[in-house]
Amino acid sequence: MVIKKAINNFWDNNIINLIDDKHIIVLFRVVYNKGIYNTLELLKKLNKEDKIYYINYINGILFIKSNKYKEQEIIKIIVSFKVRNGKTIIKKNKNDHQFNPKIILYQNYKHYNLSVTLNHLNYRTLIHFYKSKNIYLV
Repeated sequence: MVIKKAINNFWDNNIINLIDDKHIIVLFRVVYNKGIYNTLELLKKLNKEDKIYYINYINGILFIKSNKYKEQEIIKIIVSFKVRNGKTIIKKNKNDHQFNPKIILYQNYKHYNLSVTLNHLNYRTLIHFYKSKNIYLV
């Protein structure tokens, strides 16, 4: 809810009056109560009509982040942006489908696809279980 309110406020104050053949590059940061700054996403290019997409995008990023991002109190949200000429085409990542939790299976780390669930049997077939070492081979 806080994310949606912050993006709506940012959009209403800065983007709504942007002429149609412009786009923005934007960076989303949060400041936690201990003074820790976190950038939640990569630099993103957006058009004036992409507000709902961006709200879902940021909420989706927070959904797949670890609990340390969610449990700390956010005291400030910083949206840095710059206006550019021309429209942009939003380039979506393969995991960038409105961040439906039922669809996202992996979080990419370097060249590894790591599951976003602790129960690995939810998305793979068990090949062998080493009970003595509590190791699942999937």
